[in-house]
Amino acid sequence: MWFRLPFERRAIAALLVLFFCSLVLVTVGDRSRPTVRWFNWADRAVGADATAMLFTFSRPMEPASIESSFELTPTFPGRFSWAGRRLAFTPELPLPYGLEYQVQMASGQEKRSPARSLTPFEAKFRTHDRAFAYLGIEGEEEGRLLLYNLTRQQQQILTPPDWVVLDFLPYPHGDRILFSAIPRQESATIAAAALYSVTTGLNYCNPEPGPCQPRSRGGEVQEILSSNDYQNLAFDLSADGQTIIVLRSNKKIANAALELWKLPAEGDPSVIQRDPGGEFRIAPDNNSLVIAQGQGLAVLPLEPGSQPLDFLPQFGRVLGFSRDGTQAATVRFNSDFSQSLFWVDSAGNRRELRSVDGEILSADFSPNRKAIYSLLSDSDDAEFLSLIAFDLQADKPTGTLLLKIPREGPVSLDLAPDGLAVIFDQPIAPDKTAVNRSAVESVSSQLWVLPLSPPGSQLAQAETQLPLPKALSLQGVRPRWVP
Repeated sequence: MWFRLPFERRAIAALLVLFFCSLVLVTVGDRSRPTVRWFNWADRAVGADATAMLFTFSRPMEPASIESSFELTPTFPGRFSWAGRRLAFTPELPLPYGLEYQVQMASGQEKRSPARSLTPFEAKFRTHDRAFAYLGIEGEEEGRLLLYNLTRQQQQILTPPDWVVLDFLPYPHGDRILFSAIPRQESATIAAAALYSVTTGLNYCNPEPGPCQPRSRGGEVQEILSSNDYQNLAFDLSADGQTIIVLRSNKKIANAALELWKLPAEGDPSVIQRDPGGEFRIAPDNNSLVIAQGQGLAVLPLEPGSQPLDFLPQFGRVLGFSRDGTQAATVRFNSDFSQSLFWVDSAGNRRELRSVDGEILSADFSPNRKAIYSLLSDSDDAEFLSLIAFDLQADKPTGTLLLKIPREGPVSLDLAPDGLAVIFDQPIAPDKTAVNRSAVESVSSQLWVLPLSPPGSQLAQAETQLPLPKALSLQGVRPRWVP
């Protein structure tokens, strides 16, 4: 016969084995249990920019059985959505910072074979530490940039003692801080301000697959932009941390025109606008700039010589954006010298939230875009600043008074990345005898934290009374949360 040769007999035997295995598989079926193949936050530290937990199953699952088995500890409200074998759980707000979490799915049915249950799944992750930066005002901290980690109760001075820090902005991943500083000399003026970056030591892994980068220690300084030929007056950092816009003036030319410079993460600096106007902010799309010009706000591309994309003649300032860039908080200066806070969106809709005879100092959107927190003053109560929460889901958002702050000097307020607290400084008494080279050197100030429950959230519905602020054992000014 044709299969008498040894290799022919081995080939026939292999085919018979494959035939019987296929017959058994068809008859009995695959009895292996479905599993969770991938979880995007497993063993990671996640921040407010991580919006959803993603799970990939080995087989299509019955959604109701998985959702009923899903357990997040500590618990937090959110919603489920499905796309084939992938499950997404989106928390109502960014998960509270400074906590460790555990995800469990003890059971769940396969969609095609309900008798087969999910192999029990368990994973852990944590959120970023609750930390903030501020400017010191006492002793060796005076004029220096400090980091305080509330989660670990640790403080670190980030900048050298021979510099006075004027302003700063954290990078979006919290690993660095952009700041301007001048030498600590009697002859130094703000014309000597240069831009630098400094590491914080808070190096978190991105919640996507990939290796973690080695952690760097805090306090490593790198020069970003010198002040040799130009005076650096103001700056802003894009939401992705890839672009810096700086307002500059040429020192070598008398009465030189102001210029807006673009500093990309890679490439050479370039001038994008001359005689730009007033205050400016980089929009959340990272590709445009909103700047006060004349009697309104101009939207400019971040490219040299570009024409405005839009112009809003009704408003004089933009105070903040929602994270997705679809909404903004703006200020209108009225003919009777009052100011009005407006909510506007990308579709052209707008609502006036409050009109005051005083000043609207700041406005921040909650992470879920359902509220605006505004710090403002009014002539009827000129001795205090008021923190107001505006519920944007209300038909007529009149605002809820959260806190009154005695007005004894400039107050800075910042909303936490998870939307669950604000931090602010409260001036105690100006030191009128100090050399007034910066606000850092002329103010004594206490730092405070106020817990929040954003309007429109399940957390707010469970709140029975307004929380009270907590004084920190820290003296400083201009506190800002680290993302």
